[in-house]
Amino acid sequence: MKKLIVLIISILVITGCSSKSLNYDNIYKNLSSEYEGFAKMDTETLEGVYGVDTSTLKSYLVVTSKDKVDSRMYAIFETDNEEGKEEANYFMDIYQDSWLTGYFPEQEKLVKKYKKEEYGNYIIFVVNEDTQKIIEEIKK
Repeated sequence: MKKLIVLIISILVITGCSSKSLNYDNIYKNLSSEYEGFAKMDTETLEGVYGVDTSTLKSYLVVTSKDKVDSRMYAIFETDNEEGKEEANYFMDIYQDSWLTGYFPEQEKLVKKYKKEEYGNYIIFVVNEDTQKIIEEIKK
């Protein structure tokens, strides 16, 4: 009987840990005060400007400033395969490179300190003064 209870608890723990799900609409709404004046990046921009193959991703949310001199952003990519992970990392490489031009030194410093975190099948990137606070808000 004890073995059965241990087995059931183990299954529940494993299942609970692997079923993380993020609600993009809630995240966008909850972070709107921190990211006022920001907008969701559309698929055409993600594919055309950043060269990301969105077909390798299950879902994504990329939020950037409408102001072209503000590097703060957050991006969430859901993927269950290595190719999707590579595309997510490729996006951040291109995003970072686009800010390391010497034109906006303060923004460059911010971009260089970006934070990446994997959360279940999600890869989260944050460029902000308080990256950990934003990541915690995303994972709520």
